[in-house]
Amino acid sequence: SDLLQAIKGLLGAQSETDAGRLSVASSLHCVTCVFRCLKNQGEVWDMDLQDFYDVLFQCVWRIGAAPEEVQHVPLLLDALRLALYDMRQLSSDRVAGFCKRLLALTLSLPPQHAMAVLSLVRMLFTRYPKTRRLVEMDHACVGVYNPELGNAELSNALASTAYEVSLLRRSLQPLLPGERPLMQYSCCCCL
Repeated sequence: SDLLQAIKGLLGAQSETDAGRLSVASSLHCVTCVFRCLKNQGEVWDMDLQDFYDVLFQCVWRIGAAPEEVQHVPLLLDALRLALYDMRQLSSDRVAGFCKRLLALTLSLPPQHAMAVLSLVRMLFTRYPKTRRLVEMDHACVGVYNPELGNAELSNALASTAYEVSLLRRSLQPLLPGERPLMQYSCCCCL
């Protein structure tokens, strides 16, 4: 618990300027460490994990915004798997927020990284069925999606659709046959 508090303090002490911010890799290592510790403790904790989810959510954006950060996609996927897939009882809004941001990230990634991200999103759609509403055309939306928020749960991702999947289908970088992990969930992609 002291280690988790120390990591939370390290991540919380970051400033908004680039000079005072941990690198993407350092942030991802911190978040991965926290969720590995929690997994080894049998998911018993007495602290709020929201700060760690917020850091992870911001890392997705930072990787998409800087081409030199693409090398950290495998580390990002490991942290996301630990934080979202291996954890139990997460809200659909939080997972949908991450899925929507990950789908946006795939548009700026090389094909091999985009496929890995799509594979994780597919795993999350399977684990959290309510998040599939992102790829359904006939779901009722309440509110407006705000991609600029730093909190996945409050971004209201379920009020939008995953148009990114349709863009990926029409990409100049064709996906290899048999490597279309989201297409089975996406009726809106078959336009």
